[in-house]
Amino acid sequence: MTMEEMNMAPPMNDSSTDIGPRGLVIYGKPGSLPGTFNFVNESTWRSSAKSYALAAQVGELKALGTLNVALARLGQSVFVDLDQLKQLVVTADAQKAQQTPPTDTGQAVIPGGGNTSVVLKERDKLYVVPDTMWSTAHVAISGDAAVLINRDAVLAPIPANPIAEGTFCVLINLAALA
Repeated sequence: MTMEEMNMAPPMNDSSTDIGPRGLVIYGKPGSLPGTFNFVNESTWRSSAKSYALAAQVGELKALGTLNVALARLGQSVFVDLDQLKQLVVTADAQKAQQTPPTDTGQAVIPGGGNTSVVLKERDKLYVVPDTMWSTAHVAISGDAAVLINRDAVLAPIPANPIAEGTFCVLINLAALA
C-alpha cells in the first residue's frame, strides 16, 4: 500500500483498534468482496453472543467439542476450539467467563438461511457469533492476517507483536474452507 493510499483510507473506529487476543479476524465471508476482512472484538462476542453449555449439546457439536478438533466446517458456519490454540493468552475476560453460567441452557442454535456464524468452544461452553456481529476491518489492522492468508493459513492465533503495528487475534480463513 502506498503512502497516498494509507492517507486516503478511512479512519479506524475505536472498536477495531483493540480486537483482543481472543477476538476474531475473519477472511472470506460469503458474499463479501475479495480481500475483505471482518472482525469481532473479544469484548463484543463475550457480551453479545449466546453461550451454551457444551454438556447440553448433541450430535455434531457435541462430537466436535469432545474430539479436540481445532477447526471444522458446519454447513455455512465454522467451529473453532479456542482451547486447541495453545498460544492464545488467557485474558481476564476468559477467566471471568469460566465463572459465569451459559446464557442458554438448551442446544446451540446456529443461524441458517445463508447466514454464517463462528461457533467458538472455550472450556465447557460454546459461543455462537453470527455474522451480524461482524464489522468490516480497516486495512491497517489486517496486515499480519493478510500475510497468513497469502500463505494459505486456515486458522491461526496471531500473537502480540513487539512492534506497535497490527493486532493480535484469532484468524479464521473461511475462503480456504470452501
